[in-house]
Parts: sequence; structure tokens; C-alpha cells
Amino acid sequence: MGVLARFAFCLAFALGITLATQSSALADRRIALVIGNGKYENAGVLANPVNDADAVADLLTKAGFDSVDRRRDLGVVEFKRAVREFVDRAANADVAVVYYSGHGLEIGGVNYLIPVDAKLMSVLDMEDEAVSLDRVLAAAGHVKKLSLIILDACRENPFHPAADAAGVTRGVSMGLAGVGPTVADTLIAFAAKAGSVSYDGDGRNSPFTTALLKYITQPGLDIRLALGKVRDDVLRATNHRQEPYVYGSLGGENVALVPAPEAPSVAAVPPAAPSVAAIPPPPARDADEADYRTAERAASLDGWRAFLAAHPDGSYARLARAEIDKLLARQKDEAARTEAAALSPDQLCERDEDRLVRLRANPTSEEAAHFASELSCEKLRPQLSRLMESLGFAMPAPAAPARANSPPAAQMTAERKPVSDCGSEQAELDGLRANPSIDAAQAFWHGLRCERLRPQARMLMYSLDLTPEEPSAHPLLGDASPTLPPKANDVRAVVAPGDSAPEDPGACQREKEELDRLRANPDRRDAERFAKGITCAALKPQAARLLESLTD
Repeated sequence: MGVLARFAFCLAFALGITLATQSSALADRRIALVIGNGKYENAGVLANPVNDADAVADLLTKAGFDSVDRRRDLGVVEFKRAVREFVDRAANADVAVVYYSGHGLEIGGVNYLIPVDAKLMSVLDMEDEAVSLDRVLAAAGHVKKLSLIILDACRENPFHPAADAAGVTRGVSMGLAGVGPTVADTLIAFAAKAGSVSYDGDGRNSPFTTALLKYITQPGLDIRLALGKVRDDVLRATNHRQEPYVYGSLGGENVALVPAPEAPSVAAVPPAAPSVAAIPPPPARDADEADYRTAERAASLDGWRAFLAAHPDGSYARLARAEIDKLLARQKDEAARTEAAALSPDQLCERDEDRLVRLRANPTSEEAAHFASELSCEKLRPQLSRLMESLGFAMPAPAAPARANSPPAAQMTAERKPVSDCGSEQAELDGLRANPSIDAAQAFWHGLRCERLRPQARMLMYSLDLTPEEPSAHPLLGDASPTLPPKANDVRAVVAPGDSAPEDPGACQREKEELDRLRANPDRRDAERFAKGITCAALKPQAARLLESLTD
């Protein structure tokens, strides 16, 4: 029996070695391109980039990467060649990492990495003298599992190519710009968030790279949580002057640069004697809370998504989804501000004009409210206001704060605070819209105290063929809205409420369809012709407002 027992043990041990070998053979193929540019010929020498690149290359090599291409102080030709060669190596890879440390520059929303021999006299030199981040993303974008781009390139930059050469007016800014949606399973980690700069620090490595070396190759640690820990360390090390930022997205699975150690195979380990007392696993709620606190400290979109992937139905799932919604809204606002900062006033007006055309074609209260709050071109505000009134929406006017030394009466006039509760009058107005009555509408108009609702009430009066009398002066506010004589070309006179002809059966439906067509394809002459010939009283106010919205 002893011989048979020893034979069984040896067989199990050999089988365990075979399974471990097969598991190793099936491991992900991981490659990396690591570049450190410090000896700039036309700018000062950077102390840390080569040190940082060497440290990262050593780290990835020790972590078992199949190929780590280490490059130092690349000129433009060598830089582009290194990226091109990386394309071939990435073709069959599961994980690709590109690390770059050196100077970077953003021009007109496009990020560039700067070779050491770059000569940047004009923005027209960028395509020839620098390497765009888009080129690097394309090189690493065909891997099977994860493409990770790490950029420590947000330093204060000595390169200032002239932005007005040859008629080029795109903005040149410090740091790097935020990156929009990328190919799937790609993360781009910036040493500092868009538009800000990173610091080299006092040590051998920058604060950003020091934190990377600490976390990104921890076995089994999801890369999103690892980058969240990097962010926390950098914020502490720089006294909150530098905040790393991550763009891109991954799926719901745990993605680690270094996989977690596999549990010992049953066949590879001889049976152990049963333990006297097994240690119970931690309660599920405790695990949820611990992971939630980690994601909370990371405060990144991918960190919260990794938490939800691990705990989709846990007690903290609802809170995590709320955090994701807040971060998405913040990213959208930051992207809009970044885009607006790179545009000239004329370009801003062109963008807002296009958005106004789209809103006319497909008006919704939510989009109208967003547009009103984000409008940059002030000359379009009257048109947007008229369009919103024609749709029954209230246009929030930009409030000018009263000066501190203004007399009390003048301050009250500037603030225009409602005397009564706007909420109750809003409810009454909603009821009138649902069940319109001439007598009730007139009584509401004359008793209205909330000036914010007066444009909507005025449109309700027009829709009932009533001519609203402007409110008289308030004893405290003075003349709230002085009545001016109508202009000769006042477009509302075209569709005065009392001029309508008797309505034909189906006339309102036909004219409603014509009004919808005009909103989709607005034309001043067609709108004026339509307003003059309209017979449906309920549509006259909307026709008038549409015509006004087409008037500069």
C-alpha cells in the first residue's frame, strides 16, 4: 500500500506541474513602449523623464511583460519609427502599454508629443516636427484586451509656436487637452487634468511616476482602481496642485496589468488535514463597504464602474450609479468649456447658430433650457428668447446684480423679486393651459404678481384672442414695464389676435403641419407669408414668435 500511495502522490504532483505550465502558456501577451525625452536641443533639459522611463521599463520587465521597448531622447524620425514598429508588435497582443515622459503641447484641441530635436516656429510645423497623440492611440488600438496610454507630458512648456502665422488662428495652450471618446477598451492617463501642468518634484522620479511605480503592477488590482490610488498619492504629494486624470472606458470585467496569483490546484497540492476551525469569510456588506470606500477615494469614472462590475446589486450600487451620473455630467461640462476656450467669438456664434437651427427643428424643453444656460453668443439671446416663448418655455434672463450703493427702490427694481409665491401661480397657469377659459385667463393676467411668469401668461392670452394690458406701475417697484408705441415693422402686428377669419374644419391641423415645417426649415419670407394668412387663432401667437425669432 505504501508503494501505491507514493505512486498516486507523484502522479498528482506531475499533473499539477502540467496544468500550471499550460496555464502559463495561455497567459495574456503583454507588450510596452516606454519613451523618455529629456535632452531637448531647442529648450532646457528636463531632469526626470529619462529616469522615469527607465523606472517604468524596469517595472514592466519585472512584472513579466513579453516585450518592453525602452527608448530615450528620440528625435522626430526616431519617434515616429518607434511608434510604427510598435504597431506590428501590438497586432497579436492582449495588453499594450505606452508610457511617455517629456514635453507635450495642445493646439486647437489636438495633443502633440514633442521630440528632442523639434523646431516649432509656427503651428504649421506641428505635423512635421511633433507626433500627435492620435497616432499613438492608433498604434496601440488593436490589442485584444487593454490599451493603456500613460502621459507625463503636462509640464510648463518652453515651446510657443506662433498661432497667427499663415492665417492660422487655433489656440495654443499649456498642458494637454482632454481626450474625447476613444476606441473600446482604451484608457489614457494624464499626469494632470486638461489645461493644467504637472511637476517634476524633488526626487529622482516625478510624483506621478512615483505613484505609478507603487500601484500599477500590483497583482490582481484593477487598473482603474490602481490609477485612482495614483491620483490620491499625487494630490497628497503636490498639496492638491496636481490632479491626474483618466479618459476612456473599459468593460465590466476586472482588468489588471498583472493577474492575481492563481489558487493552488487541487491536483498539485497533497490533501491537507481538515482544519479544526475555518476562518469565516468577511460579510458581504463589509466587502461592499471596503470597495466602495476605495472607489470613493479614487473618485474616477472607471473606478466607480469597476465597483459596480464587482457589486452590481449590492447595498452601495445605487450610490455608485449616482456618482457615475455626476462624473459624466462634470465631464460633459469640462468638455464644453475646453471646446469654448479654443474657439474665437465668431466661431462661438457659428456654433450657437447651428444649435439654434437644430432646436427650431426639434424643440424640447430640456434642450432649450440647456442651450439657454450654455449660450455664449449674446447676440442670439433675443432670438432664443422669442423661440422659447413661442414654445411656451420661460427664458431665464441673465441677471445683473444691483450695485451695493444703489438706493433700496432701485435695488428692488433690478432684482424684480416676486411679491407672491411663484409656485402657486405656476400651478394656476398650468391649470389654465389644460382648461383654458377667457374669464379665468383675464383674471389671472390682472392678478399676476410673479413677473417671471408674465411672458408665458401673455402667450396664453394671445392664444385665446385676448390682448393683454400691460401691468400698471407697482407702488414699490415703480413702472414695471412701460408700454411703448408699436414699431412700424412689429411682426406681431402681422397676426393681431382680432384679425382672424372664420376657421375652416381642419384648418388648424393643416396650419399646424405648415408651422412644423417652417420650424424644421425656417425661412423669414415663408414665415411672414404664413403669419399674414393664418386663420387658426390658437396658432397665431406661435406664428408671431417664430417670425420674431427669425428677426435679428
